[in-house]
Amino acid sequence: MFSSVSWLEFIEFILAVLFFYYATVLLLFYRLELFRVITKFTSLKKDELLLENNAETIVTAKNKELNNSYSLTSRLTQEVQDKTGISDIDLSNIYMDLEEAIVLAKEEKYVRKELLSSLQFIIRKCTYCRGTDLSKTVNLQIQSHLAINSIDVLNSDELSQIWSN
Repeated sequence: MFSSVSWLEFIEFILAVLFFYYATVLLLFYRLELFRVITKFTSLKKDELLLENNAETIVTAKNKELNNSYSLTSRLTQEVQDKTGISDIDLSNIYMDLEEAIVLAKEEKYVRKELLSSLQFIIRKCTYCRGTDLSKTVNLQIQSHLAINSIDVLNSDELSQIWSN
């Protein structure tokens, strides 16, 4: 009878018996620990899913907010251009300079005062902006770029500081 059983069949049988033996011991003696591990694993998966959903919701809300800000900025810019005859090139150069200054401030980890100084220097070039609706547009552009680059937006005192000579 033993000669009809191969070594492979014998090893498979022993492994199956050992598996069922250890599974039974785990279930009988360690069922609470197994339950805790399983619930912890599933709750982690649920938490990860909730975090992903929350992050997507926040990003979507920020994108809507920025899109609204950009549409308001473009509308105000067009109104000012119609009233003053300022060209798109002048405004786009100022906007690009402001964006570069903000990105540089983020990369170089400028302190707030250095950021305000660089913005003030750029705004000094925009002599036709002062006292017009264009200053509101420039302020919106600055706030948008600060938000995009995860820098705290400017408060009213800081905005008035960058527009002062």
